[in-house]
Amino acid sequence: LIGSAFVANEVLDYPTGPTTVSVVPVTLGSAGGSQSGATNAADLALIGATAGTGTASTEGVLSTPRVDSDAAVQRLNIKNGTTSVLSATLIQSHASVNGLSPTGTTIAKLVLGGQDLCVLLGLTSTCTPPPNTKLLDLSKTLTIVLNEQLTGSGVTTVNAVHVYVLGAGNPLGLPIGSDLIISSSTAGTGS
Repeated sequence: LIGSAFVANEVLDYPTGPTTVSVVPVTLGSAGGSQSGATNAADLALIGATAGTGTASTEGVLSTPRVDSDAAVQRLNIKNGTTSVLSATLIQSHASVNGLSPTGTTIAKLVLGGQDLCVLLGLTSTCTPPPNTKLLDLSKTLTIVLNEQLTGSGVTTVNAVHVYVLGAGNPLGLPIGSDLIISSSTAGTGS
């Protein structure tokens, strides 16, 4: 069985080499069972957040086989200096193999640069974007993928929000080539 989740992961691409920060990673043992973790604003400060809480969990049953993994961040606020640049009421991902609920993402009031991204897509402020929905921010320095779903070799990973940094002067103030994932869940049987 394969199961994992994390609240957030940021890879900063500096000339001296990449630096990776992972917030509350949990990994399922190959025989199943369950793992979980929780975080608060102090832990989320590692990715530049000034507010938020989060949880990550994974559970698997070898005899079925079944794996369910979840990650969620609530009341997230990421600032660049004193300006709020990315905020959300909820960012949640779920990955499942023969599981209890379908694979996907739920996002509530995700705001980047003053724009609610779900509303921008023509959806309600609380939404489940179609898989692999790509947006380019107004400054054209970020690509944002909502409900990113990656599959292969019997494994599915769902990244609720994946931000790729394309250019200098981006709203998040991150180096070019960096990326930020918020709420990631992986489930699989490896077959």
